[in-house]
Amino acid sequence: MLKITNVDHSKYPIGGLSYNKADLKRLLGKPALRPGDDPKEYWLLFEALAASLEPHSQIEWFLVSDLCHLEWEHRHLRTRRIQLESYFEADAVKELLLKIGVDALQASKLSMRWFENHARTIETVLKKLKKAGKTRDDINLIVMMHHSDEISLFDQCIAQNELSRFQIRREFDRQREAALKRELMNQALSKEEIKADYHKDEMPQVPAPRNSAIEHSSP
Repeated sequence: MLKITNVDHSKYPIGGLSYNKADLKRLLGKPALRPGDDPKEYWLLFEALAASLEPHSQIEWFLVSDLCHLEWEHRHLRTRRIQLESYFEADAVKELLLKIGVDALQASKLSMRWFENHARTIETVLKKLKKAGKTRDDINLIVMMHHSDEISLFDQCIAQNELSRFQIRREFDRQREAALKRELMNQALSKEEIKADYHKDEMPQVPAPRNSAIEHSSP
């Protein structure tokens, strides 16, 4: 279980204020989770990102929320791609086993165990294929011949997800830089105001000049 040691689990600072965890969840909205997804695991991921990025404004917190959603989706995409490829591999294994003379029932059982990632079954299948002059490359070739479009589609989705995560991180950095510039500008203005007030207090009082016209008038 992932433990966050540097995040307050009850309160988070937002825009100079302190929001409790429940208020923060209401502010960000309910995450779009699939049936079977564990909300606790999602919020652990969220807190890990918050601990890493340390958001200081509402905009930054929204960006953390968007990034968390994309990270969560990335997990699903990677997992499902592996599952899909394993299914295609099992189908290719069955096809090869039938070609080398294994009966249909045994070929089906072995391909199912292959999909379940059973180590001894995988070893048995590879030995059978090796005796027939086949290797794992033949399995991969069949997969690419029959299912390259489906695998390519998943790869495109993963690539788009990675691009979106990169763009959000860039926007987060831009927001942080803008906030830092505003802070430095405010500090500079405050120093100028203090300096101006100081010189105003120290400036000697000079009497107003007398009217020269009156001074030189005849009696």
